[in-house]
Amino acid sequence: ARRGPGLTPNGAIASPVPRMQETFDAIVLGLGAMGSAALYQLARRGAKALGIDRHAPPHAFGSTHGDTRITRLAIGEGEQYTPLALRSHEIWREVEAATGADLLTVTGGLVISSDAPHALTHVPGFYERTVAVARKHGIRHELLDAKAIRARFPQFAVRDDEFGYFEHDAGFLRPEACVAAQLGLAEQLGAAVHRNEQVLRFYPADGGVRVETDRGTYQARQLIGSAGPW
Repeated sequence: ARRGPGLTPNGAIASPVPRMQETFDAIVLGLGAMGSAALYQLARRGAKALGIDRHAPPHAFGSTHGDTRITRLAIGEGEQYTPLALRSHEIWREVEAATGADLLTVTGGLVISSDAPHALTHVPGFYERTVAVARKHGIRHELLDAKAIRARFPQFAVRDDEFGYFEHDAGFLRPEACVAAQLGLAEQLGAAVHRNEQVLRFYPADGGVRVETDRGTYQARQLIGSAGPW
């Protein structure tokens, strides 16, 4: 007689087959914008690294999807982000040189504001914070009055009391291409990339962290979680 899965020849329930446990320096959970970057940088530093994603990145099941995302250098949401943004533009050019991919397009970026009451976006004083950060970090920019904005950007119907901040090196990134390029480089440098694998749980074990998925069990000294809010 044929026996069902998990049964021994005499009909008893078989013990589960132990799953292979691999050991890494670091494991990255989620391989979108943050995860793919982390895995690439780990691999560059010679770490034995594993990246796991429950889909096959780049994909449309997270925030890193679509064709473009804005990139700015003077970050009005918080000055602490500006050094990261500046370094990111350097890294994108390095990745482009290594892969031939088209990732970062510099177009310039315009922020328009006024002294009149207006809806709150991002953080209070966003425009003023942006200008202050640009001045502090030496980011190329121009301050434009309404007349100058109309002359250079006629597509915007600005009022006489409006003014603008123009950042020369702002532009846009191609997020899916960025993810694909970094994962490709990470794999070239020896990182393992597990696509279409779902993480079931992780917990402290043996002085590090253990990760269980629907395909295996892995041990690492460190775990980076970048699964995103989705």
